[in-house]
Parts: sequence; C-alpha cells; structure tokens
Amino acid sequence: MAGVAVPQDALLPVQATRVHAAVLAHAVPAQVSWQEQDDGGWVHRDSGDRWSGPLCADAPMGQGEYLYADSQLRVTACISGEAAASLVFSGEACRMAWPDGSSYSGTLVESAFHGQGTFTWANRDVYCGKWKQAKRHGMGNFTSYQGALIFHARSPGDVLGRLGRR
Repeated sequence: MAGVAVPQDALLPVQATRVHAAVLAHAVPAQVSWQEQDDGGWVHRDSGDRWSGPLCADAPMGQGEYLYADSQLRVTACISGEAAASLVFSGEACRMAWPDGSSYSGTLVESAFHGQGTFTWANRDVYCGKWKQAKRHGMGNFTSYQGALIFHARSPGDVLGRLGRR
C-alpha cells in the first residue's frame, strides 16, 4: 500500500512545540523562597508553584512532581539543575499532564521530549514513538481515537501507510 505524506506539524502536539520553550521560559528567581507544606511538599512563596521532591540550596532538585500554578502543567521527572534561572527536567520515566487531558510519558532531555515517548491528545489521539528535541523523529505510530487510520512513520513527515483500523 502506498505511503501517505503527513507534514511534521500535523502529528505534533501543540504542547510539544511549546513545552520546551515554556518550561525554559518559566523563570525561577535566583533567591527562591520555598515554604514547606503539611503534606511534605513545598510551595513557592511568589509563584505558587508546588514541588514534591527534595530541595538543594533552596531550589528543587532530584526526582519529584512539579506543578506550575499559572498553567497547571504537572511534570513528574527529575530536575537536574537550572539553566538561565529555569528548571531543567530530565529522565526516562517522566510524565507531563495538562489540564485539558493531554499527556506525555517518556524520556525528557533538558525539558524536551527526546527518545522514546507517548503523547496523548485531549481527544485521545495517540503518538507513540521516537522524539528528538521535542519533535517526532524516527519510528512511531499515530493512532486516531476514532478508529480511523493507524499510521506507522519512519521519520518526520514520512508515513509508510495504513496499518489497519481499530
């Protein structure tokens, strides 16, 4: 069966293109002030962001869950440091969840989808495959929640064809 060309952005979640920039742009003040909560977590006194992991030199560090107060983006990952006063999320078993029901689970490198991961849109469409710097890259499958077409891609924009219907 002949392949169907699909533009790179057609299967790329808006969140993937914006999350890397948004996470890096979310400034963390140099003199962060975290207040411990009764549940053992921490809340940032200025932004209202929440962190469930350890602090190192008054900054989130290590494995935990970070909730951005302004966007309600929830990130479960390892914070490996700060870059330009912004948090850097990295790790293999990471999860990001948006208030609209969209989610990503997989590898993050410097706050970008990178390596193996699965993105689920709010409408339940799913892309499961390889990512590189927040873009689809390499082998992956895109499945429509409606049972429409299931595509198998070798690389960005390349689709091998219909594999079947759900």
